[in-house]
Amino acid sequence: MTAYGVDGCKAGWFYFRIDANGAVGWSVVAQFQEVVDLAQPSDRIFVDIPIGLLDGEQRKHRERRCDTSARKRLGKRRSSVFPAPIREIMTACKGKDDEGRRDVFRRGSEINRKASSTGLTSQSCALLPKIWEVDHLLRPCERARGIVREVHPEVCFWALAGKPMQHNKKTPSGFIERLALLEELCPKAPSDFESVRNCLPCKQVADDDILDAMIAALTAS
Repeated sequence: MTAYGVDGCKAGWFYFRIDANGAVGWSVVAQFQEVVDLAQPSDRIFVDIPIGLLDGEQRKHRERRCDTSARKRLGKRRSSVFPAPIREIMTACKGKDDEGRRDVFRRGSEINRKASSTGLTSQSCALLPKIWEVDHLLRPCERARGIVREVHPEVCFWALAGKPMQHNKKTPSGFIERLALLEELCPKAPSDFESVRNCLPCKQVADDDILDAMIAALTAS
C-alpha cells in the first residue's frame, strides 16, 4: 500500500507519498484528480478537506460529528477546525477566482445563514473551490470514494503526540514543534522536508502545507 497525504496549496495540491518500503516522494498537481489517478485500489489518500457535507436542513440540527469531536480533543487548537459549508453553497464558488472571493463570501454566507442559521467563515470561503473540486470528484466516482479519506492534520499531530500542539502551526515555534514530532516518528523527516523546500518555492507551497501533508501521509501509512 502507498500512502498519500494531500494538502491544498497556492499552486493547487501538494502531496507527500510513502510507499510500502518506506520510500518517499512528493509533487504539486493542479487538480486533485491527478493524485487519485496515481493511486492503486489498495492505496490510501488522506486529504485535508471537508468531505461528506450536510445540507441546510441537516445543518440546522447539528454540525458534522467529526468536527465537534475534533474540537473537543484539540483544546487550545480547536479553532483550527472550522464549520464545513453546507452543500447548497457549492455552486456559489464555481468559476470564481480570487477577485470574486468577496462576492462568494457574501453570497455563500447568505445561503448558509438562510439554510442553517449560521454564516460562512472566512476559512470556509477560501477553501470553497477546493471543497467543490473534491466533492464534485467523489460523488460520482466509486473508485475515488474507496481510497480517499478526509483528515485533519492537527488531529493527526494530537493523536501521535498524545496531546494538542502548543503553538500555532504558522509560527516559528509551531513549525519547530511539529517537525520535531515528525522526526520522532520518522528520523528522515527533517531531511525530507528540506528536500521538498529546496525544490518547491514558498510562493507555491507553504511550510505548513508540507508538514500537514507529511503528517497525513504518515497517519495513512
